[in-house]
Amino acid sequence: MGAEMLVFASLGPALGAGVAALLLDAFSSRRAALWVAGLGLAASGSVAAWATVTQPIASAWSAVRTGGPFAAVAAVTFITAALAVIGGADDLSERDNGGTLAALIATGAVAAAVMAAAQDITLLLISLETAAACAYGLVSGARTAHSDEAAMKYFIQGAISTGFFVLGMAVMVAVFAPSGNLDSIQNMFDKPELFSVAVTGMVTLLAVLAFKAGVAPFHSWAPDAYETSTPEVAAFLSAGPKLAAITAFVVLLSLAASRPGADAGGRATQALAVIVSLLAITSIAVGSLVALRQRSYTRMLAYAGIAQVGYALVGATAVMSPASAVFFASTYALASTGTFLAASAFRRVRPEWDGSIAGLAGMGREAPVLSASVGILLISLAGIPPFLGFWAKLVAFGAAILQSTEAFSAGLSALGWASAIAAVAGIVGSVISLGYYGAVLRSLYLLPEPARGGNDSIGAKSEAGTARGGTSTAVVVVVALLVIALGVLPLAGGVGALLWPFVVR
Repeated sequence: MGAEMLVFASLGPALGAGVAALLLDAFSSRRAALWVAGLGLAASGSVAAWATVTQPIASAWSAVRTGGPFAAVAAVTFITAALAVIGGADDLSERDNGGTLAALIATGAVAAAVMAAAQDITLLLISLETAAACAYGLVSGARTAHSDEAAMKYFIQGAISTGFFVLGMAVMVAVFAPSGNLDSIQNMFDKPELFSVAVTGMVTLLAVLAFKAGVAPFHSWAPDAYETSTPEVAAFLSAGPKLAAITAFVVLLSLAASRPGADAGGRATQALAVIVSLLAITSIAVGSLVALRQRSYTRMLAYAGIAQVGYALVGATAVMSPASAVFFASTYALASTGTFLAASAFRRVRPEWDGSIAGLAGMGREAPVLSASVGILLISLAGIPPFLGFWAKLVAFGAAILQSTEAFSAGLSALGWASAIAAVAGIVGSVISLGYYGAVLRSLYLLPEPARGGNDSIGAKSEAGTARGGTSTAVVVVVALLVIALGVLPLAGGVGALLWPFVVR
C-alpha cells in the first residue's frame, strides 16, 4: 500500500467518525454518536496496528511519515482514544454535550497522530495547535466554574507556548531548514560558528513540546486540567496527546544529535542530553513529591503523570535510541487511560464518592473486580514486575545506563553523567511512587467502608451502581488484562518482543 493511501486509511475512519458524531449529536442521537466515534477510532487504530507490523517507514507528500514506529504510535493513540470514548459512553450519554466531546476526542486523536509523524515543521505546528484547540474545548466541556478556569489557564499558557514555537520555527527555517523538512536539521551542528543559534532554536522547540507533554517546570496547567475534566476527557488527554508530544520531542532530539562522532555534533549531543536530563530529574522530583501530598484521586494521578513523563525523558537522554522513550510513553498511555476512567467507574459504583482517595475506603469489597483491575494498573505504573510498566522502566532506564557507560568510554563525560544521574533519579522516583500509588491500594483494601449515615436512598444508589458497573468498569478491566498479557509476553519472547514495534527498521 502506498504511503498516501495508508495515511488516508489510518486517519480517515477516526476523522469521519468525529464528523458523524457531531451530526448524530445534532439530531439528538447522542449514544449513537458516542459509539460511532469509538468504533471509528478503533478502526483507525486497527489499520495503524496492521501498518506497524507490515509496512516499513515511508513518507507521504514529504510531510508525514507512516509505517513502522510511527504507525505504532498512531495505533496506541487511536486505541486509547477509543477506550476513553467507549469507557465514558455511559457518562457522556447523560451530558447534553457528550457527542461534541466525543467528536473533539476523535479530532484531537487525529491531530496527535499527525503531530507524532510530522516530517514538515509547518505541519508539526498545525497539528500541535489543532490538538491543543481540541484539548481546550475538552477541558471546558465539563461546564463547571473550575473547569472553565482550568481551560482558560491552559489556553493562556498554550498561546504563549505557541509564540515560542513560532520563534524557534523561524530560527530553524531561516538558518537550517529552508525547505521546512525536519530531516534538514541533521546537519545543523556541523558549523561551530552557528552552534549557539542552533541550540537556541532547538531548545525553544523542545521546551514547547515539553509543555504539551506536561513536563516540569512547564506543567502548571496539567493538574487543574485533569482534575476538573470529566474522567473520559482526562483519560484521553493523559494518553494520546502526551504520547504524541513525547514522540515529536525525541524525533527532534535524535535528528539534532544524529552525528555525535563529529566535534560539533558531540558537543551538541552532550548539551542536549544535559538539558533533557535536567527536565527528567525536575519532572520526577516535582511529580513524585507533590503526588505524595495529594488527597484527590485524579489530582494525584495528574502529578504522578508528570513523574511518568520524567521517566520517559530518562529514556530520551539516550539521544541516539529514541525507541525506549516512545515505548515507555506508550505503556503509560495505556495504563493511564484505565486509571483515569476508573474515576468514572468508582462514581457509578458509589455515587456519593467525593473524588478523594480516602473516599475509596472499602471499595475493594464493594467492587472487587474493578478494584483489582485498578490495583493492577497502579502496580504496573509503579514498575513492579511482571506487569507491563516494569518492562517499560527497565527499557528506559537501561537505555540511559547503557549510553552512560558508552559515553564514558568515548570520553563524553557530560553525556555519561547526564544519563547516569537521570537513571538514578528514575529509580528513586519509582520507589517514591509506591507511596502515592500505595495510598490508593491501602484505601481500597485496608480501610473500612465509610458509614452511610442510614440514608437508604444513598444505599440504593450504590447498589444500583454496583449492579450496572457500566462501560467504564468494563474498559478498566480490559486495560488491566492487556497490562497483564503484555507483561507476561517478555517472559516468553524477551523484551524485544515488546520494543520491536517502536524500533526504526
